[in-house]
Amino acid sequence: MIFASSPMKSGASSYQFNSVLDGITRLLWVQSFLKAMAVFALAWLAAGCSVAQARVPARATWQGVVTYVVDGDTVRVRPAGGGKPVSVRVEGIDAPEICQSGGASSRDALKRRVLGQRVAVQGRAHDDYGRLVARLALNGEDLGAWMVTQGQAWSYHYRTHPGPYAVQQSRAEAAGRGVFARGPRCCAC
Repeated sequence: MIFASSPMKSGASSYQFNSVLDGITRLLWVQSFLKAMAVFALAWLAAGCSVAQARVPARATWQGVVTYVVDGDTVRVRPAGGGKPVSVRVEGIDAPEICQSGGASSRDALKRRVLGQRVAVQGRAHDDYGRLVARLALNGEDLGAWMVTQGQAWSYHYRTHPGPYAVQQSRAEAAGRGVFARGPRCCAC
């Protein structure tokens, strides 16, 4: 017998009724799942487990400690006042990628030089990856110039402009240091 409060109408099959219940049950499950995921995401962010890097104004000048060396031209610097480390791309140089010949030695040279050290950061802009492009100095020494002089990076050139460290690169090439001991520059991993 069908009661007046029943969702089934006279002539409706129990299959249709079960399909409606299944749809409602699925909808409630999806809503509960989405709420749980939102709570989890908020808890993750509140716990500081975010992979996001801090973002500072592009034209700022500040000091901080290098907490991580990504490769030969990218480091993470924790501002002296505290906060999350800022991903910084050293302006004016291009170092080999980790998967390229000389990539690991370039990273290791920069790591030995700056990891745990206080550096001055002179921001210029943000790149397409959100990194701060900046000049870095350790005790007044330009780290981009140091990397090129050591043969661990190239002076970043654009079209016909040889880049800011062309003189240092010529000297490193003549001495056969670092990446210049391995022959021509490789562009692909």
